[in-house]
Amino acid sequence: MPKKMKNGIESAQAIAKRCRSKPLKEKPAPTEKKARAIAASRLAYDGMPARPSFEAKCRPDGALVLDARHNDEQGESYLLHAATGSASDAWVNHAVKDLAKVGGARGVAGVTSAEVNAGLAFLSGVEPGDEVEAALGVQMYATHQLAVEMASLCRHTNDRAALMEYGNMATKMMRTFAMQVDALAKIRRGGEQVVRHVHVYEGGQAIVVDQFNHHGAGNGKAFGQPYAPFAGHAPAFSAPMLSQDAAGNGVPVSSDQGQKTMPHARRKQPRRASRKPE
Repeated sequence: MPKKMKNGIESAQAIAKRCRSKPLKEKPAPTEKKARAIAASRLAYDGMPARPSFEAKCRPDGALVLDARHNDEQGESYLLHAATGSASDAWVNHAVKDLAKVGGARGVAGVTSAEVNAGLAFLSGVEPGDEVEAALGVQMYATHQLAVEMASLCRHTNDRAALMEYGNMATKMMRTFAMQVDALAKIRRGGEQVVRHVHVYEGGQAIVVDQFNHHGAGNGKAFGQPYAPFAGHAPAFSAPMLSQDAAGNGVPVSSDQGQKTMPHARRKQPRRASRKPE
């Protein structure tokens, strides 16, 4: 019978002594399939970049102090500057402070080392090239935190009104996160849009044409439309479509149909329905 305390709860010393008296059950070795997966994961882990990691301490005045976990403090500082996308110490301090604000637990004063390092790892994964991309990365981390928190609250409530409120907020945050990812990609493209046209010809031949539109230019409907030729001007003929013929001859016209003039693609005057006089 284990030793009990006065309130009927077993003491911590008694629990530790009882656990030490029992022999630990030896765990089995991983299966062959699991061992192969572990070996592949170890190689992938070795190829992953190292992230900045600090011991975070909050001073009585509320300031956050980061201390490197090894003796190369300057090297860890370089990792921190790379994670925040700036050589400015002022911006690095500002970005870390913002990460601590959105990464800490709700209703808890201060922030833990794990919470700070998690935010820095996320920002490092964004790989910001400058302060603007780093600021967007901090906002993405804040949006992610809110989305997960709202989803968690949604899972732990039985109130229908609260369920809808938390669910809608979580959905909005997830959509916002996706928009932020698109905004980051657009910044890195410089506003350039890529439109890919795929032309598939007879015989399975395909030609892929990439069209680049800078800052949305070239998307207007007034350009590149198939207007009919004006009077007095000869129509321009394009190259014939490729056929299954290896020589690349044009597609022949069916023998039972004569060559007919194609109607104009556009009319000078819009077609309107005739109205009967009232």
